[in-house]
Amino acid sequence: MQSWSRQVIVSVALGSLLLAGPLRWAEAGEPQEKIKVTVDEVVAILANHTLQPPERRTKIRQIVLQRFSFDEMAQRSLAQHWRPLTPPQQQEIGDIKMRKEKTIKKMR
Repeated sequence: MQSWSRQVIVSVALGSLLLAGPLRWAEAGEPQEKIKVTVDEVVAILANHTLQPPERRTKIRQIVLQRFSFDEMAQRSLAQHWRPLTPPQQQEIGDIKMRKEKTIKKMR
């Protein structure tokens, strides 16, 4: 049963990284390397049997959310509908807290 839950968590983490939106570009390195580092960090957390499940989920969320560019995700998801919006409307849509909470809920 524990192996199944580990596979689900890894699948959710990978799916979130690959499908949910663009990755935040880091100072150096290629995007593929950044994904690999993130996946390795998640796998290391899953392999750490001393962590309790709630703590494990929290750590995984923190790692995965470091890679998201929420502003870019909002802009790309609206595509051509982004430009006609006024700056206050863009700000409302781009509210990081709102999008972050929605992303976290999807990861549960």
